[in-house]
Amino acid sequence: DELRTLDKIKGISVEDYNKWKDVMDYWYWIEDDMVENIGVAPDGLSNDSTHAFVVLGFALKSDGTMEDELVGRLQTAKNSAIKYPNSYILVTGGVEKNGWTEGKRMYDWLIEEGIDDSRIIVESASRNTAENALFSFDKLYNDYDIKTVSIITSQYHLKRATILYYTQALQ
Repeated sequence: DELRTLDKIKGISVEDYNKWKDVMDYWYWIEDDMVENIGVAPDGLSNDSTHAFVVLGFALKSDGTMEDELVGRLQTAKNSAIKYPNSYILVTGGVEKNGWTEGKRMYDWLIEEGIDDSRIIVESASRNTAENALFSFDKLYNDYDIKTVSIITSQYHLKRATILYYTQALQ
């Protein structure tokens, strides 16, 4: 079905075909070859200010405090920031609970854990993963000179987030 659909798209627009083929090829890479790391970023990433760790939000409790799952993502971000001391950390999430957004709560946690505020970028307008990608790219590429990102999220969320960030990068 995918190949037939791609052939139909190619008959209408070669440019659209190429974009969709890139997305499908990337999807196969995600499914078959993408390496997932737990607890800290892998070796070999850029260790300069052109790299950012993107920490995806997770719904806050009704009182505005963080769930353990979000704290776990932040611990991975902290470990990765220590390993790569020149990288930025972008925290993203704008769903508000009791006056707090995920982005603001994550920022505060990282500061309390000793991460310098000059390394933290806050995106606190997004309400879902697609908006995380859209608004993150806007900040990273318009306000900073970011060339590569690593997504930090929960394992069950990683594939969906990765494809959404990849498709946003094609824009």
